[in-house]
Amino acid sequence: MIQKSVLAAISAPTFILTFPHLEQATWSKILSKSKENLELNEQLEFLGDAVMYACVAAGLLAQIPQASPGVLTVLRGPLTTNATFAHLIDKLDLPSVAEGSSLPMSDFFRRPSSKSPFKSKTEVKRAADAFEVVCGAIYLQDGYLPLCNWVLDTFRPLISAAYRSYNHWSASVARPFTKF
Repeated sequence: MIQKSVLAAISAPTFILTFPHLEQATWSKILSKSKENLELNEQLEFLGDAVMYACVAAGLLAQIPQASPGVLTVLRGPLTTNATFAHLIDKLDLPSVAEGSSLPMSDFFRRPSSKSPFKSKTEVKRAADAFEVVCGAIYLQDGYLPLCNWVLDTFRPLISAAYRSYNHWSASVARPFTKF
């Protein structure tokens, strides 16, 4: 239920993903198909996954300071899944990312031509990996604090949606059972 609420928030017409500026040389490395750069992308993906986990946790604490660690853990899960990251890539404002670049970014992000919500696990994983690669690159280029500030701004509506969904769910399970 929380995951569906997060994905619905991403799907809202007002939600658009933009990335912080990455240097042209960084994009060139990310987009290169050389063996060396493919290995670099795997490392960036690992790093991006780890820093997103930490930044989303920091965002949860900043946005919902009164929540218990258990609630924060429940909320962090759906916010850091491959499904969430893949949906974010679907909402990527690619022209703003590629502005002034002749690099083949659309090939890297490989968004499915279909807007079907039913994507294969491979498509979801590929899109989520691309998101994590870029987050890892942002971290290496700009550092932890700028990345976390971007995550706080980007994930604010997603955290709100997750928390609303959690509160709705917890209120429904707290209702007393009635006899039939």
